[in-house]
Amino acid sequence: MSTTHKLTFSISSDSGGTPLSGVQSEVGATEISFDQNYGASLTDQLLAVALTAANVQSIFLLSDKGLKIETNSGSSPVNTINLKPGSPLAWSVSEGYYANPFTANVTAFYITTTVAARLQGKILTT
Repeated sequence: MSTTHKLTFSISSDSGGTPLSGVQSEVGATEISFDQNYGASLTDQLLAVALTAANVQSIFLLSDKGLKIETNSGSSPVNTINLKPGSPLAWSVSEGYYANPFTANVTAFYITTTVAARLQGKILTT
């Protein structure tokens, strides 16, 4: 059974004009989904996430207060993603504007917070 992710983008302006929007769809076989709350001042809290980087079709990561995600190790991470409060990281393979933020296979996420924060995510793989 396949799963489809639809990333929807839009922009409007308070100075008028026509709003713009677009949709990017990706199809995959497996969805990794999580919704976790974390306390303040945590360092390298394990979140069980495993994926093959070459199989990633789309990524959507969102934190309400901002936090840091390190992959595979908290002390020597392969990738570090600093999520800004309320600003999602959205990526899909078909867009091709920039490379997959996961440059290697992921064995785990390690979460670091300064304030209590919620992390939500959906990652689609083949």
